[in-house]
Amino acid sequence: FRGNTAQWDGGAVYASGHPDRYVLRFTDVLFDGNSSETGGAVELVDSFAEFTRVVFWGNSAESGGGLHCGDQSSPTIASSSFAANSATQHGSSICLDGGSSPDVSNSILSFGTGSEAVWCGDAYCQPQLSCCDVFGNMQDWSGCIADQFGGQGNLSEDPLYCDLGSGDLSLHSD
Repeated sequence: FRGNTAQWDGGAVYASGHPDRYVLRFTDVLFDGNSSETGGAVELVDSFAEFTRVVFWGNSAESGGGLHCGDQSSPTIASSSFAANSATQHGSSICLDGGSSPDVSNSILSFGTGSEAVWCGDAYCQPQLSCCDVFGNMQDWSGCIADQFGGQGNLSEDPLYCDLGSGDLSLHSD
């Protein structure tokens, strides 16, 4: 999904309603250069999704540069990368509200601009990160994910992308 724009929700994908009946599955997908007011690449509202080996690169929004989840949308995100996304208000990588609590594993959230990597709008949002690298964002392990740094294999190290500027998010061998 490259270069899509929406005025309000989900620059590339907007999903709303029926999380018990519909599951969106994204595998080996690139979200590149999408923009919207909320959810630069993807906006989930009362929905469920699975993201596996997905790259969110260079997307922008006021809230949720890469992904915005509202109304108890709690996706699973595995082996994915959020890189160089931006949000002028909240969550350069991921913005959560309305009790949304994603499960994020083996993923990298890096080099986001404009706001913290992950933002939670209320105490009911409880994202769970494991084996994740959060690095080089305006704020890395802060707010609702601050207490997860150093535990469950979480770290903050430069991922050493081969060429972030051109979107090559493969990692240097060293």
